Amino acid sequence: MQLLHPANFSFTDRRDSPPLTDRDELARRALIHTNDRPQERATLAGHVADYLVQLRHTPTSVSGADAEFLIAAANLGSRARSSVMRERGEIDLVPEPESPTRLVTQLERLWLGASQIGATGEQARQVIRAAILGGIPQQRQRALLALLQIDHPAHLNQIAVAARLPTNAAHRAVEDLGYLGILTTAAPGPGATWQISDATRSAAERLWPRPEGAA
Repeated sequence: MQLLHPANFSFTDRRDSPPLTDRDELARRALIHTNDRPQERATLAGHVADYLVQLRHTPTSVSGADAEFLIAAANLGSRARSSVMRERGEIDLVPEPESPTRLVTQLERLWLGASQIGATGEQARQVIRAAILGGIPQQRQRALLALLQIDHPAHLNQIAVAARLPTNAAHRAVEDLGYLGILTTAAPGPGATWQISDATRSAAERLWPRPEGAA
């Protein structure tokens, strides 16, 4: 059983870097249109101002199930992005994880802003999910998502393959997440298996609820 159901997220949702030739073309176009930017910004600002004037009034706070969703997002996002200090590759210090208080208020503003411009509840949730994942260091993020999809204890090489990471990078990521309480392992070291902690599982089930009828 997958905790993170493919209907909610998959690695194919991520935008891959364009080929080098496309990147060259992007840079070339940016140079060509440099002189157009002030007018483009002024035009865009005018359109945005006209749009904002027409918006309906929205609530100034979030409550109920929506609030619980934001709390789960802030708890997972703030912990997973917290500092793990290393010296020459070895973990030297793990400070207290970041409190969720600042992040949850920021996510509430983001939710209300999305609602203000007409987003549905599910669209607002998608924005929040993207925001918290984007705040997690990339290698940790990929390892976390891989284990959410695997949803059972996995060896490092399994995680590395699922996350599309080099083994050394995957090892560093799961180590960081383990010290932050996102993952657990019975015995760190060669041959160890890693899995989602109970607290992470609880948050993930609120953030990515399984579709009704999903196996």
